[in-house]
Amino acid sequence: MKLKLLFILVFTGTILSCNTKPDKNNNYRNRMERSIDSIFNQLAIDEIFNGEILVAQENEVIIHKYYGHADLISNESFTEGSVFELASVSKPFTALVIAKLVSENKLSYDDPITKFLPELPYDNIKIRHLVTHTSGLPDYNRILYPAWDPTKVANNEDLLAILTEDPPELVSETGAEWKYSNIGYTLLAIIIERVQGRTFPEYCNDFIFKPLGMDHTMIPTYEETKTNAKYVDDYIFSYGKAAYIDPNVYPSFDNATFTGDMYGAQGICSNATDLYNFTKIFSSQNILPEASFKLYTQGQGIQTAMSKDFTLGWFSETDSIMGRSLFYVGGFTGHRSLLQYNYSKETVIIILGNTSTPIWSLRKIVNDRLSEQSIEYPKRSYIKMLSYQLQEIKKDRITKEEIVAFNSNDYEFRDYEYEELIEELKADDQYDLAIIASEKISEIDSENYKPFFHLGTLKYKTGKIEESLNYFNKALEINPNDTLIINRIKEIKSE
Repeated sequence: MKLKLLFILVFTGTILSCNTKPDKNNNYRNRMERSIDSIFNQLAIDEIFNGEILVAQENEVIIHKYYGHADLISNESFTEGSVFELASVSKPFTALVIAKLVSENKLSYDDPITKFLPELPYDNIKIRHLVTHTSGLPDYNRILYPAWDPTKVANNEDLLAILTEDPPELVSETGAEWKYSNIGYTLLAIIIERVQGRTFPEYCNDFIFKPLGMDHTMIPTYEETKTNAKYVDDYIFSYGKAAYIDPNVYPSFDNATFTGDMYGAQGICSNATDLYNFTKIFSSQNILPEASFKLYTQGQGIQTAMSKDFTLGWFSETDSIMGRSLFYVGGFTGHRSLLQYNYSKETVIIILGNTSTPIWSLRKIVNDRLSEQSIEYPKRSYIKMLSYQLQEIKKDRITKEEIVAFNSNDYEFRDYEYEELIEELKADDQYDLAIIASEKISEIDSENYKPFFHLGTLKYKTGKIEESLNYFNKALEINPNDTLIINRIKEIKSE
């Protein structure tokens, strides 16, 4: 009888023990879902995030949700098939194709790029250097942007032509240090096409997208994005108008458009569901031979500005709580993206946005919540809030005395946003609103000469010469060696 009772107790205890872990995991997932959802709801309300997130652990989705609207002008909602520009999150896919070609002996990481790009004079640069951002090649902003008409859409061959005609000097010695280069990954796509004899988008579709069930993922041309109803456009905030607008208004700024036919460093459009399918390769894959896949994800001992190591395609770092992770972050104009995989508990974090969301801050928030640490909520933009209130003043709904006071616990003042606000208001001849804004900023940041300089300029424009001189003199007190201020005072006094 005692033996039977002991067996029953042991057996019952075993069942309870087996049931405890699922219950614990479910409680954790439910807690994380509520917490992350609450945070992102508030981020959406505060206009810090607009887009799609997916968080998963141990092959279970914790949360997958859209926040905000796909179209901020028409308020059209996101749909299951909505696709976002991945920007630089395209790069691990390019690196995966390179790994595939290496595994097939169609090229080697140690091949010089001139083997495939004989028109370029960089004999010391190898495939490996392009993949790991150690080639020393400069980035787009130094080469393509100054040479390109931003009203036209560039493709990979356009960039290659610029490099061939006037090869840029390297910004660092090849192999010596990590220097981020979009040019390097664009050249990798061109090399892939020359080796395979077919287009890069076609090869990615057949080799990666279709086999992994990435049904909505594509590498469209710029014209194709304009006619694709599922494509999510990006937006930038106009401080002068207090509204989100299409970046096309500023062609030279809208690099997402004038590089719209380029790929390798960018170009892939996808969504969280497809990217989650892609991350399954880290737990079970038949895309590459196992040794080749291990090499693709293995740290190369390369310190970067964003991580302690870099693989042959990914940023890599190890956290004491979350363990080792591979990740990539992307962004241009209003597009922002994050894809992260943690080997611990097979954790996946995907964040896709289209309104210049602070992707690094959001990445840290999700990581901290998953490890059950306190979070640091991003501060709201004071200039953005001020721009809304200026429009309320314009409509006589509030007075300037009713403008919300600056509180450093809730708001962050960013000088460049203030500059954009003043320039936009001046361009629209809204000098009265620009004066109100500058007066407010001079109270908040009295050691900053810029609001006093702008007040000097604005008061002069409105015919208040004495006030103008007073403000210019105040700006000079703060910044006594500024020749622009000195000369402006001289000009006014000589009139």
